[in-house]
Amino acid sequence: MADRYTDVFIRKNLNDAGNVPSDGGTTGCPDIIPVGLQPVDDPVKKFTDNWSQDPGQDLVANGRNFIYVRGKNLGTTTRSADFVLNYTKATLVPYPDQWLQNTLKTSSGAEKVTVKDIPADGIAVIDDPFTWVPEMIANDHYCLVARIGTADHDIPVPKVSDMKNLGLFLANHPTIGWRNIRVVDAGVTFETTVDYTQGSVGGLVYVFLECTDLPAGSQVCFASGTPLPDGGYIKMDWTTIPQPPAGKSPYTQIFGSTFQVPAGWKSNISYSYKSNGHEPGDAFKVNLKAAFWVPPQDCDKAVRAAALKSPHTDEKLRMLHHVMLSANPTVEPGLFLGIGEHSTVHQR
Repeated sequence: MADRYTDVFIRKNLNDAGNVPSDGGTTGCPDIIPVGLQPVDDPVKKFTDNWSQDPGQDLVANGRNFIYVRGKNLGTTTRSADFVLNYTKATLVPYPDQWLQNTLKTSSGAEKVTVKDIPADGIAVIDDPFTWVPEMIANDHYCLVARIGTADHDIPVPKVSDMKNLGLFLANHPTIGWRNIRVVDAGVTFETTVDYTQGSVGGLVYVFLECTDLPAGSQVCFASGTPLPDGGYIKMDWTTIPQPPAGKSPYTQIFGSTFQVPAGWKSNISYSYKSNGHEPGDAFKVNLKAAFWVPPQDCDKAVRAAALKSPHTDEKLRMLHHVMLSANPTVEPGLFLGIGEHSTVHQR
């Protein structure tokens, strides 16, 4: 006779109600949720509201995938829970020693994400997703393994080496979820990840891609999975490169957005490119850049003079300044100071 679990659990399948041992299959966990190359706005609400569904998507090969995990508190008191996520290539019998060492991390480098104050019968969703750049594997799949730990139940570490005990372990531990997942080729030409540290002063930061000699019809995007205080993310969805003006080659175009970034915020940001079958120009270059907005009252003459002579405030930055004011007419006039960049160039 099955007993019902009384702590935070993760489902083996959509019909799993938390019974021990579990009912049904063990490799279709709907609470391990890959969402592609962009984090989801308000993931806690989204993945709470669709608890009865499996919203997971295929993994994208050679791109940085964001993967959320959720669970439910079947207890009668408020709990906190730690989530970890591992992976392995598919094998006939995926024993723990094949995946325990393959731990995924978040954009901020954490191997464990804590969700606090989960009410009784409440759903827990991590808002700092795990990330992964999987290789393409033909006619096969990967396995994602999520595990949960609480004050009363440690994160399970299965120590089994035979099929019978592995099956029993999975069926009798509601704190472990398993998902077999396909990987698809979505045409990502390259993906690059760089570290970002805001430093001791927060403020308005313009994060943008400066794209030179990219072919019309190709696409770029960037994203970080570490949530900002407002619950949003530093990200820009896939943006298609338009046709440059006639006679202007190589031509530089800028795409990005502004974000309020707090002091001490750390993460990494990935930027990606899809050629979509178009040949890049000889001067092809993609720069991920960040510029800090400094209002007039904080810019004394010396700072302004030094900034205007800086390599970061040449014609491209003045163009950025114009783009920024056009996109944000409510932002007071001031000075954008370039604070960093990372480049990827085309190699023939």
